[in-house]
Amino acid sequence: MGTWSAQLDGNDIFVDVYETFLDLHQTGKSPMECTNEVMLDFLGMSWDDIMDEEDHEEELITFLHTHDENDDLEIFLAIAKAQTELNALHPYIFQMARLIIETGASLRLLKDLDADESFLTERKQVLDQFLLDMKREMETSK
Repeated sequence: MGTWSAQLDGNDIFVDVYETFLDLHQTGKSPMECTNEVMLDFLGMSWDDIMDEEDHEEELITFLHTHDENDDLEIFLAIAKAQTELNALHPYIFQMARLIIETGASLRLLKDLDADESFLTERKQVLDQFLLDMKREMETSK
């Protein structure tokens, strides 16, 4: 099915990841345990595989400019959405989601998948609003 709307949850992989995350949380797992399990299931890597104490913003920007798989980006957006709703947005997940939005990587890939300008405009508004929501969450969790 793929992408059917410009809304944040208008993509099959986003919905699958988001629902899996919340289902895991309902079983009593912490947000970080949910993040790790979702990453293993959907990306084939664990939290420990990508997390360290270094700032990788430049590497992430390069990755986002050259990456050609929109589903991977949707996975991080879904994790960020679930963490935000649980008031548990991790700084690394925030950074990744922020860069997906700010670099326009998701929009670029959707355009490559033949999304029209109207769809891309609406999606940009949705992503910009989500970025504001995440920033608010990061501010209130300090």
